[in-house]
Amino acid sequence: MTTSTPVIVQLPLPGASADPLRAAAWTRDAVAAAAELGAEAVLIPHGEEPALDPTVLAGLLSADGIDIPLIVEARTGGHAPFNLARRLQTLARITGGRAGLYLRDTGVDPVTAASRPGAAAASAVLGEYVRVLRRLWDSFPESALLGDRDAGLFADVDQIAPARHRGETYGVEGALNVPIAPGRRPVVLVDAESLDGDAPVDAVVSRTGTPLAGASSYRPLVWRPAAVDAGFAPGAAPPSGGVLLRIDASPAETPAHLEAALDALVHETGRGAGPAGDGALLQRLRTASAAAA
Repeated sequence: MTTSTPVIVQLPLPGASADPLRAAAWTRDAVAAAAELGAEAVLIPHGEEPALDPTVLAGLLSADGIDIPLIVEARTGGHAPFNLARRLQTLARITGGRAGLYLRDTGVDPVTAASRPGAAAASAVLGEYVRVLRRLWDSFPESALLGDRDAGLFADVDQIAPARHRGETYGVEGALNVPIAPGRRPVVLVDAESLDGDAPVDAVVSRTGTPLAGASSYRPLVWRPAAVDAGFAPGAAPPSGGVLLRIDASPAETPAHLEAALDALVHETGRGAGPAGDGALLQRLRTASAAAA
């Protein structure tokens, strides 16, 4: 087989009532299985309170030595851009650049928790949010970090570039306090249907296969491991592009069903799971993984 399908495995939600330590163990088993079976990355979804925050869970997993990129889901209504940018930059730093963000718009202001007027502007708001994140991630390059005790210099302030963004929805002035090299900044995924056309994203999740110039595309698929007639939920696998794969099973059962789902994906597409192609997300994750090795 000469080609392969980029697969991001979406981890199951353990539920708010699950014991945090047990939920972390289930998640670790699923991540390990995805890495062993050749998935490109895993996606840690956003659960309902009081579930573990995806960035916290990703940080725990990154310390466990499993070699696979981690993508966390976050919602615009739950995080001001500065706070989310700092969390993701920290995750990218401790994972050697193998970190990503699946950003989803909620239509809610992160500061006031009030609904924004006019759903028509949602795509523009999401695009602005992404641009603010990019500015913040660019604000403190790793080369600016000096750490010179003798000279009393922490950083080269001439290299620090405050965001200084004043937009229709968001305003940010300062720079992050977490330095990172340009090639290790987080990758960004969004839903294709909720984005304006010029936002600087690395990949889109699209149920219709809608492409975006310069970005990788992933189609969501659900594997239903029923006792009889196991298979994908209605909707054939795409002939090209990537797959965002979710197993419709409990967290504890997911690792056991993942191999069957990937085997079925090979049958549907004629391509095995694994990195392929030259999409922006793939290139970024491969480059960061090689640098971190």
